[in-house]
Amino acid sequence: MVDRTDEFVFVGFWKRVLAALIDAAIGWAFMPITMPLMTWTITHRNIVPGALWSLVWTTVWLWLVVRFGGTPGKLIIRVRIVDARGTFLSWGRAIRRVIFPSLIMTINSHLQMWKALSTYPDSTPHSSFLEIGELMNKYGQPFAMITMVLGLAIYADIGVVLFNRKKRAFHDFIAGSYVITKKSYRNLAEPTDGQLSSESASSASPEEVSP
Repeated sequence: MVDRTDEFVFVGFWKRVLAALIDAAIGWAFMPITMPLMTWTITHRNIVPGALWSLVWTTVWLWLVVRFGGTPGKLIIRVRIVDARGTFLSWGRAIRRVIFPSLIMTINSHLQMWKALSTYPDSTPHSSFLEIGELMNKYGQPFAMITMVLGLAIYADIGVVLFNRKKRAFHDFIAGSYVITKKSYRNLAEPTDGQLSSESASSASPEEVSP
């Protein structure tokens, strides 16, 4: 693989935090769908609809990374996720990038929900987000405690960005990915439209993608 990382302009800690906050805000915008789904899940003691929703959500997020080079937050603030060649991630790399801690946390949250649904009394209130949270924490052990630990792992994961020159989080090391400015990416791409898709890059020879 041709390594072009010396040509990258890396995106720092606070800009990545901003992208994550935008992604979180987009997630909250879907609460009119998520909240009724959670209420139905608890009422019927069935985690399947919630698990399917998470699968669809994660798949769309991964597709955006593979096809356009970023989650909505990153695309909005004009940064891109690439591999060492400066091309968008393959599906394999994109999946590895979300395994820790995001995917592990999602799986654990569903296990927490499953445990809570198996044990909570029918009289337990669950009509609001706060009540659902209390139900999950009270009846979803030990997965509720694991969720807290994974929450701390998220801070540690992004905190790694502060301590390496290429500003990579731990999940970037796992996936072999880098977060760079859109301008940097376009300078690497060089076609007339300034875009280099993963498909075109994978078909190019080393000579074609070398500086």
